[in-house]
Amino acid sequence: MNRAFRLGTFREIDIKVHITFPLILAWAAFQFGIAGRGGVGGAIMGMLAILILFLIVLLHELGHSIAAQWYDVSVKEIVLLPIGGVARLARIPEDPKQEFVIAGAGPLVNVIIAVSMTAAGLAAGFDLGISRTPLIFAGLSRVSVERIFEYVFISNLFLLAFNLIPAFPLDGGRMFRALLASRMSYARATATAGVIGQGLAAILGFWGLRNFNLIWIFIAVFIYMGASQERKSVRIRSRLAGLKVSQVFSKDIPHLYANSTVLDALGVTQQTSHSHFPLIEGDQYVGLVSREALIDAVERSRSGTLLRELQKKERASIHLQDDLSKAQRLLEEHNLTALPVIESGKFMGLLSAINIEEASRLATIQTKPPHLRPHHSDG
Repeated sequence: MNRAFRLGTFREIDIKVHITFPLILAWAAFQFGIAGRGGVGGAIMGMLAILILFLIVLLHELGHSIAAQWYDVSVKEIVLLPIGGVARLARIPEDPKQEFVIAGAGPLVNVIIAVSMTAAGLAAGFDLGISRTPLIFAGLSRVSVERIFEYVFISNLFLLAFNLIPAFPLDGGRMFRALLASRMSYARATATAGVIGQGLAAILGFWGLRNFNLIWIFIAVFIYMGASQERKSVRIRSRLAGLKVSQVFSKDIPHLYANSTVLDALGVTQQTSHSHFPLIEGDQYVGLVSREALIDAVERSRSGTLLRELQKKERASIHLQDDLSKAQRLLEEHNLTALPVIESGKFMGLLSAINIEEASRLATIQTKPPHLRPHHSDG
């Protein structure tokens, strides 16, 4: 994710914190220091409790990540946001068993933490505070280890219960989809879990607006967008089944030479609407340069810059006989808008997200019942 700062690396996974993360600390200081009438002591204790809570969130995401790596699914990064954490997996396995294990590994971490904290709390003689949950969430005005312990303990249980709600894209929703996918198509299972997720988001959003709670509103938006995106992604993949890159990729893309300048390239790019252009060195493809990068260079008075300095060497490429569903997955995994089509080291053309969307729409039209297809009269 953009605008996130790296804190460190674990098992080749970048651990990052989003630039907006301090907002949750400011909220904690206000909630427990001012609203909860705890003063400076309450504000400090509130921020400390939140930091401990987000350590649990990090452990939760590491649970997902380690399970994913067990199934050879790479994990790019874990990002901590004000509303929680996100582990960016290179792909979501469509094998129901694998998805169930990966999704369930996070809540399992919360279960282990809950059991450990229960044992530690009882040994220390703490009142775990379950009967006083509303009071615990109301404020941390009394500065004590026991009060923070109670707050984190209850919050961990809340995170566990919330994540197990069977609504996509929460962990419970992914586990629910995995169970459904063992009995129906992956696309239908995703659609079912997605609709439930969007319904939950609507309820949370309404509740947040009614109670002027920004945290719940943010969570509602996150769930709704996540469910919508996953439904769209899987729907497109199902429509693309059986289609090959060779059927839809863009040919005859004007190429540029790596040792040319931005000024040299403008004459070529102004004659076409393509968004990316292949860079050639000798007779070999060396990377892509985007129209956006060329325009940016001109605006920065860098028209004399060599194109090789602007090239974006993509690790991902695609072949003519690859499935379009694979191409779509690569675009999503690498956060790209286009992929070079390469055969025997030679650049054949580009496959863009637009190409895939058009192929998906065409596949939808072609699979409609005849009476639903657009009809054009000869008259």
